[in-house]
Amino acid sequence: MISDKKSAIQVVRKILAADFACEQSDFDKEGMTFHPAKQIEGARRFPLPEKFLAIVTMGRGVVISCSADRLRWARANLRGFAPEALFNAPAIARIEKYVSRDHQSMFGPELKYICTQDTFQPYSLCGEIELSLIQGEPIQQIYENN
Repeated sequence: MISDKKSAIQVVRKILAADFACEQSDFDKEGMTFHPAKQIEGARRFPLPEKFLAIVTMGRGVVISCSADRLRWARANLRGFAPEALFNAPAIARIEKYVSRDHQSMFGPELKYICTQDTFQPYSLCGEIELSLIQGEPIQQIYENN
């Protein structure tokens, strides 16, 4: 387990940079950076859909990663927004309209939480909840069923 928040943030930056096929420094740049989506070393092992478009920020720079066929659209249609406005209704509506042509829906924001030894507090489950750890190949099956 990572012991402090600063180290945990560094791990998150590294993984997100791999997930979005960008440089860690892109999270610190002003404005937006656009990257073709691809599976690279260090990324989480979630399958990339054929038609992919995702947006992430860590508070400053915004990274947009999408499949090659969506990259031109993203540049043409999202550059007109201020980076902080990409997560507001007009931009979300524009993206939703675009991805719905491929029978896709928007998901998010997907807020993720990181835990470090200095903030972790164990939790006892009550008898009504069952907790299961899924690893390896069964994870792929979960995504194939959605």
